[in-house]
Parts: sequence; C-alpha cells; structure tokens
Amino acid sequence: MPAPAKPLGPTEVIAPAFERAKAQLFAPFRWGFWWRMAIVAFFAGEIGGGGFNIPSGGFPQRTGRGDHLLMLLQGENPLFNPQFLPWIVALLAAIVFLFFVYLYFHSVFRFILFDSVIAGRCSIRQTWGNRSSVGTRFFVWLIFYQLILLTALAGLVAFPLYSWWRAGVFQHPEQHLGLLFGQGLVLFLAVAVLLIAAAVISLVARDFLLPQMALENLSIGEAWNRFRPQLLAEKGSMAGYILLKVVLNIAVSIALGIVAFIWILVLIVPAIIVGAILVASSAGTHGPALVAVAVVLGCVGFALLVLWFFVFMLLWVPAAVFFQSYALYYFGSRYPVLAALLWPDSQSAPPLTQSGPDLPPIPTPA
Repeated sequence: MPAPAKPLGPTEVIAPAFERAKAQLFAPFRWGFWWRMAIVAFFAGEIGGGGFNIPSGGFPQRTGRGDHLLMLLQGENPLFNPQFLPWIVALLAAIVFLFFVYLYFHSVFRFILFDSVIAGRCSIRQTWGNRSSVGTRFFVWLIFYQLILLTALAGLVAFPLYSWWRAGVFQHPEQHLGLLFGQGLVLFLAVAVLLIAAAVISLVARDFLLPQMALENLSIGEAWNRFRPQLLAEKGSMAGYILLKVVLNIAVSIALGIVAFIWILVLIVPAIIVGAILVASSAGTHGPALVAVAVVLGCVGFALLVLWFFVFMLLWVPAAVFFQSYALYYFGSRYPVLAALLWPDSQSAPPLTQSGPDLPPIPTPA
C-alpha cells in the first residue's frame, strides 16, 4: 500500500487501521502475540475504554445531633478515632504507592504498545529495556500533569463547598434547595468541562506526542512545539479525529461490555449450581469438613474471577490494536518519520534522526 499523497482524514484511516489489526491478529492467529498484547493493553490503559465514576446519593438524613456531614466536619466520625488513624494513614500511603507504580508501568507500556503494533510482534522484556528511559520521562510528565489536574479539581470543588459550609447549607439543606441546585449545576458543568479538557490533553499526548518521543527521542515539550503548528493548521480535522475516536470507543465499549456480561453469566450459572450442590451436601457437616467446603468454594470463585478477567482482557486485544493503528495512520500521514514505518515502500519519508528499536513493520494489506 503506497503512502498517501496528502494527510488522511478521520474516516479515511478506519479501513487501513482495521486491515492492520486483522493482519496482525488473524493472519495468522498467534496465541503468544494475543496473550502478550492482553498484558500490554491492560497496563497501557486500553482495557475497558476508560471512563470515570460520579458518586451519587441524596441529602443527608437529619438525626438528633445533626447530619452525618456535620458530624464528619466536627470529628465525630468513628473513622477519625485515634486508634484507627495509623491504619488509615498506612492504607492511604499504600494506595498512593500502588498508584505511582501503576502510573510508571502505564508510561512504559504505552511505548510497548506503540512498538508492538508497528512491528506486528510483541516482546515485552526486550521492548521494556529499550523504552524504559523514554517511558520514565513520560512518567515524570504524567506525575506533574496529574498533580495539576488534581489541584485544579480540588480548587474547583473546594471553593463552593466551603462557601456552602459557611452559609449553613449542610446543616439545613432543605432551606437552601435553590442555591444547591443552581450552584450545584454550575459546579457539575465546570467539573465536566475540566475532565473533558483533561481527556483531550491525554489523548493528544498519547496519539501525537508519544510517537515523536519514541521515534526521535524528543522530550514531550519538544514534541508539543513541533505538533502545535499542525494542530492550529488542522483544527477541524483534529477535532473530527477526537470526536470520531470517542464515538468508536463508546461503540466498542458497549459491544464488548455486552459480550463480557454474557461471558460472566456463562461462568456464574454453573458456579451457582456447583456451589448449591456443595452447600447442600455439607448441610450436616461441622468443623474441618465445613472449613474445607468453604475453602473449595472460595478457590473456585477466585479461579472463575481470574478466568473471567483474563478472557475479558483478550476480548479487548483487537480493540487495542485497532485504536493504536487508527492513531498511527492518522498521525503517520502527517509525520514523515512514522510514515516511513507504516508505508515502507514509500521513499518520501526522511530517515530517523535517532535510531529507535529494531522493530520492522509488517506489510499492510492493500
């Protein structure tokens, strides 16, 4: 397939991305490539399509000593008992530590996903060694980006909450319904805009800046300075790319969610039957026999959960390869260094300024 004479539009890269994914996954089918790509897709953040949860709930119920939120602010919540404080601090520290560990893995595995889809093969150990340095730089940027986002989000939410507290809204919410609904709606819209902007920034970093970091060993600032004029020159096409990718991601997430739900039903129904038989057969047992039945049920349940999640990861492999290919073809038609790898028969692309890993691309079907 020859290189395009002009940059491809958002809809024009769907077909070549689909063909590349089909060739890598099914021509021929390679089990080793599938399970490795499932691990890569998980750590790269491609499993499940992303998203965030918004907690829900009604107004606090009145009690004789005030509402629950007021009790929390006054330090009357049992969780603030000094006896529990060391455990709470240790739990929060463990959560923060695991978050940073995952963020580092995520940073490096984004480059492993990039290399694997270009090459058509996946070698996690080799690529990790090649990409750990640039992945660390991406990790440092992600830390600052997350801190800025969290600071902005905290400031956006904390100011109205503080003003409501000063006005006594939490003590008598039924007397301030208009204020709560009006300012609450504005707060919700502001948070939504902030999260959407953060998602767009993250997508730009992954799809347009990361390839430059991978192929030319640029910093993320240098990659952004190169990409910014192109973004300003093609604002309509870039917006269309982002919107179409979101729509495709939603569609794929819904389809795979339905398949995953059916799959978990397939596992749950036999498990319930087997569990009911075991419970019925152990109705008259006591002591070690009852403990053994409980251990068997727990082990079976855990094994089924692991099996379900592993299959769920495998289901997302075609989507991960397709979406990475979609980004590669869209940006590759605008970035000659990447175009040389996607369309190796073309002579129009300049050579790499710095050598990357030895990962030859597979031929793309016509």
